[in-house]
Amino acid sequence: MKQYYLPQELDYHHLRLCLDNFEVDSLYIRDCGEIHEDGKYPGWDKLTCVKILKKEN
Repeated sequence: MKQYYLPQELDYHHLRLCLDNFEVDSLYIRDCGEIHEDGKYPGWDKLTCVKILKKEN
């Protein structure tokens, strides 16, 4: 599963681009806040995580 981190100011533009150009089985979107190098999430308002599950050919 691929996971993309989108800066808050680009959320809608990139999400629309993904929805228009990728065929997916499912899409999971969550607001995950700032992500530290150790993988922890201290806040919930800086980034949106978008996970796209691509269809197998």
